[in-house]
Amino acid sequence: MSHLILRVFSVGVILAVFSLPCAVMAADEPVAPEPAAPSAKTETLGLLLNLGYYQVRDHTLQNPHRHQGLLVGGSLDYERQSGQLRHGLSLGFGYASLSDAYGLSAYSVLTGLRYEVQRNVRKIGAEGNWSLYAGGFLSYSADVAIYPFTDEAHFYWLSSISAGPAVTFERNVWDGALARIGLRAPLAAYVSRPPLERFYNNDKDKMTYILSKTNEDMRFRTIDEHIAIDGEASLRFKLAGRMVETLGYRLSYTRDTAPVMTQILSHSVFIRISAQW
Repeated sequence: MSHLILRVFSVGVILAVFSLPCAVMAADEPVAPEPAAPSAKTETLGLLLNLGYYQVRDHTLQNPHRHQGLLVGGSLDYERQSGQLRHGLSLGFGYASLSDAYGLSAYSVLTGLRYEVQRNVRKIGAEGNWSLYAGGFLSYSADVAIYPFTDEAHFYWLSSISAGPAVTFERNVWDGALARIGLRAPLAAYVSRPPLERFYNNDKDKMTYILSKTNEDMRFRTIDEHIAIDGEASLRFKLAGRMVETLGYRLSYTRDTAPVMTQILSHSVFIRISAQW
């Protein structure tokens, strides 16, 4: 019963995120007129470094204790603003050193690639000082974990190709500083998970083998089976010349129920140094 309630609640959250841009655009309250689109394009290329806390509970393990520990990672991010339209591309990586309640160690390697497109749809707020960007994203992500004390013969993974809505609220807080709050959540995904029974003793340690295994037998999931919510808040300000610095916080939660439950939660702080032209 609790699982049913959690599913209904999760579906409601995702649908609320998806309907938010439509609800805001349909509001009757007066707003400030849209600014004219900039005549020139703006492009930004940056390197992000993050430090955080990572937790995973994978029920495909024989003893599915929660593993948690330090997360370090980064990403290479590109953004292009042309008028009211914004494109973004991000290639990310990460490493988490984990242990369970009994001190048994494990580790996880994370990779991801995401493309995002959004449009500035309207101004919101009492004074129209917030801009709402709404659009969508397409992403690939893979979390590969090794539990040497629990199951040294195999590795575990959760890989997905997903798509869904993305919204960003932003405003200029002072001269040269921009605040952003963003949220992404897929409506559907293709997901690969390890089978519950493996009729072989050892996984190979070759990279080509790992890549093939973690992306095989991908199956279609809807939001009642696969949830992945990614939220971010940041403050960007200009440095000398064309350089830009961004400080922020990121929260990510993933829940997949097939063949059995796996949950991943991470939160981290990050710094991004970018060149803008």
